[in-house]
Formats: sequence, structure tokens, C-alpha cells
Amino acid sequence: MTRRSDQFIASLLKGFARLGAALLLLLSLMVTVDVVTRWITGRPFVGVFEISEVLLAIITFSAVGLVHLDQRLLTVDILSHRARGRRAAALRILDALIGLLIFGLLLWKSTEEFFKAWAGGFARRGMIEIPTAIPVGFIALGSLAIVLALWVLLRRDFARLRDPADADKVAATIGH
Repeated sequence: MTRRSDQFIASLLKGFARLGAALLLLLSLMVTVDVVTRWITGRPFVGVFEISEVLLAIITFSAVGLVHLDQRLLTVDILSHRARGRRAAALRILDALIGLLIFGLLLWKSTEEFFKAWAGGFARRGMIEIPTAIPVGFIALGSLAIVLALWVLLRRDFARLRDPADADKVAATIGH
């Protein structure tokens, strides 16, 4: 059951990251068309600035869960650089617990802000109005993605504490 749920979380995070990649392509095309149009006509496309602000939030928070799960973060390994085996797993568990605390708080507060923005109908002011709930909702989803990724990593490192060989099998099963 654990391996199946880890695989499900991994595929969910990959799909969310793919959404971010598609939106990054859309953002690139949108800004390129805006720049070319501005160069030719001297006028910008209406709403490109506002949409690109929202897209940047969505793109950023759609990838963070997979980045955490794949452990492709920039890290400074002063403490864990020489640690091996169970000691390294214990340090990674501590890291995951701290991450769960921080991103759990971010998830809680961003979800709270999402519901406030949704209920209040708040909108970003500019050339076009974009509901505030959209970027805040993706911040909450991205926070949830990080929490899920850290949960998978935490369980994997607890398995490494118990049996290092079994944990490597679990990691290989979900493709990380």
C-alpha cells in the first residue's frame, strides 16, 4: 500500500509539474507576442502584465513538489556531507520534519487566504481584473505538493533507518 500511494503521489506531482511547464511555454509565447506587438504598434497587449504575474506564481508553485520529491534542491550539506547510512537518514528525517512544519504552516495560511479571497470575491486591480483566489489557490496547491513530497521522503528515510536495503527498493519502485 505504501509503495502504491508513493507512486500515486509521484505521478500527481509529475502531472502538476507538466502543467507548470505548459504554462511556462504559454507565458513565453505571450510575452514574446506582447514585445513584438509593442515594437510594431507602440502599444502593449491589454492584460499581459497581470496574466504573467499570475502565471509566474502558478508556474513556480506547480514545480516545487516534484523538485522536493526528486531532491533537486540547492542544499548546503555542512552537517550531512560525511554522514552515511542510518546517520544520513536521521539527518534527512530531521530536515523533512522541519520542512513539514514550515510548509504545513504555509499550506494552512495560504488555504485560509484562498477561502477568504474566494468568499470575498477579491480581484487584482490592473488593466484586467484577475481573482486573487487563483494565485493564492496555486500557492496552497504548491504547498500541499511540497507537504506530500516531504511525507514520501520522510517515510522513505524512516525505512532507511530500519533497513537500508529495503529503502533502496522502495525508492527504485517509485522511480526516484
